[in-house]
Amino acid sequence: MAIKSLALLGNNILRKKCKIVDFPLNNANEQLLIDLNDTLINFKKNNGFGRGIAAPQINVLKKIICINTDTPQYFINPEIIEYSKNSFYMFDDCFSMPEIMVYIERSESIKVKFYDKTGRLIIKQYSGAMSELLQHEIDHLNGIMAIDRVKAIKDIYSKEEWKNKLKG
Repeated sequence: MAIKSLALLGNNILRKKCKIVDFPLNNANEQLLIDLNDTLINFKKNNGFGRGIAAPQINVLKKIICINTDTPQYFINPEIIEYSKNSFYMFDDCFSMPEIMVYIERSESIKVKFYDKTGRLIIKQYSGAMSELLQHEIDHLNGIMAIDRVKAIKDIYSKEEWKNKLKG
């Protein structure tokens, strides 16, 4: 088990574009998959939330995402190739800005091209929760944080204020 420390908002690595991963995966990239999943599981255990993590969040500039809602899924070199015309607004949080919530717009559905860990090309349509999660994580691979997506300063909340807002 290799739990890595998280890069937090303000760390310059989160603003850089990641590098393409070559196949077949080498030992370092195989280990990166394990590290991403272990770090994600540990964060969720300690903080009560977390469905996905991108390599730059553990200080590695490679185009790899791990999503784990039940079992780990790896998205290598993912690219959104189509966005739906319809969108929705949502509150978004992030491991790399743990005390902040942002109210942002996301596409209802997306089509994503990516490779699995065996190097097989997959093109798949995602909607709902998986769509917004992949948009968030793919943004990380391009140096974009959720806070960059806000349309107005009033859409940025501390976690405490966000909880108060929900209570009404």
